[in-house]
Amino acid sequence: SRIKELSLITARNTQDAIKLAEDKQPDIIIMDTEFPDNSGIEAIQHLKSNPLTQSIPVLALGAASYEEISQNVSFEQYLTKPINVSEILKSIYSVLENKS
Repeated sequence: SRIKELSLITARNTQDAIKLAEDKQPDIIIMDTEFPDNSGIEAIQHLKSNPLTQSIPVLALGAASYEEISQNVSFEQYLTKPINVSEILKSIYSVLENKS
């Protein structure tokens, strides 16, 4: 079954993103891995180790290579920047369809 509607919730920083994920239990999390303090990677690690959020699929975005990022963190898909809307939507639908 195709996903017909997507709602978007945004967070100002990784701490807010973690709190929103715990509270709202989204179908998917899209997380930028690149923050000056590496907090994107740390946030994904936290989400994947937290029983409240570990089953939520994560789509990670970054400029580093997949090999570089995947050594430090677990996620369902990785998109390298720059990305376009159709690429990200295709990945979202792919991850959500594989989840169900």
